[in-house]
Amino acid sequence: MRREGVKLTDYTNHNELKEAYVLIEQSRLKLWQALNPAIEPGEEFQMLQDTLIKTEEINGVIKITVDDILPRDVGLPKAPLKLHWLGMMHHALKNVDRRFDKVLCVIRVYSPASYWDVDNRAYKYIIDSLRYNKLIKDDRQNYLSFMVLGEMDKEHPRTEIYIMEHPKTLNLIPE
Repeated sequence: MRREGVKLTDYTNHNELKEAYVLIEQSRLKLWQALNPAIEPGEEFQMLQDTLIKTEEINGVIKITVDDILPRDVGLPKAPLKLHWLGMMHHALKNVDRRFDKVLCVIRVYSPASYWDVDNRAYKYIIDSLRYNKLIKDDRQNYLSFMVLGEMDKEHPRTEIYIMEHPKTLNLIPE
């Protein structure tokens, strides 16, 4: 029974929620490692990936849908997080035979929660994967721009990555 004027946040300890989130993400990464046995750099693994990742090209734009939420990078061990997302992106890009002079990468995270900080996500590994998979020469500003968007989807949380040739002008910023 809900009392008038009482909010869930009145009873919620945010530090405990943050700690629980980190523990859950650490457990997910450990589970992923257990399901994907001994992976050597450059070796491709496909267990579960075929069902989690979809890559398509739409009007010259590469769209990757990963049925996983790009996690926060705070408080998580970097090595398994890096291995997980680089592996996912390698799988997604394995059949892509495109090179870009300069790329615009748009990362759209669909979270089941309506609140999260865009700058606390582990997008670095997605960006690095563009260079590792040779879509771009380097990930310096001469070769790459990116943006992160946040959406809410309780029914189908996911991460969508759009990779396209960088437009000459973005027309987003007034001159």
